[in-house]
Amino acid sequence: MWRLLNGRSPVDNEKLVRVLQLLSPSEFEAVLGAAKKLVAAGILREDGTVDYAAALEVLALATRDEYLKQAVLRFVVQNFRDDLRRARAQGKKLGRPPYPFPAEEVRKLLARGYSIAEVHRLLVLEGRVCREVNGRRECMKYETFERKVRELLKQEP
Repeated sequence: MWRLLNGRSPVDNEKLVRVLQLLSPSEFEAVLGAAKKLVAAGILREDGTVDYAAALEVLALATRDEYLKQAVLRFVVQNFRDDLRRARAQGKKLGRPPYPFPAEEVRKLLARGYSIAEVHRLLVLEGRVCREVNGRRECMKYETFERKVRELLKQEP
């Protein structure tokens, strides 16, 4: 918006008229006033880029005021929720990938008389209950493994 207002980004008149029709006069004035205030505060540079250090200082000051702190928090949470909804709608997978759990192999090893701890240790050494996350190998913790084994054993007739 700043770049449009300052002639830094060309826009054909037809598109500009459509955009301006969506804004009420008070909203248009608020946008202009906000941009001017941000430039005056040094947060928005003359070329339209944001000075992140200054923006973070303002946020740090804002956290001292409880009302402003809650407003910023609500804004961040709502934007985060919107981003999550958008990502889910696009079919993106969220969170870490699950650990592999070779149920049949676990059953066989337990049937041979190995303890849950021994089965866990063996499968971790073989990398059978490990996953790659950001180029690192992460293995299932014993507590998680034990819970999954107990759930597996409850399913058996």
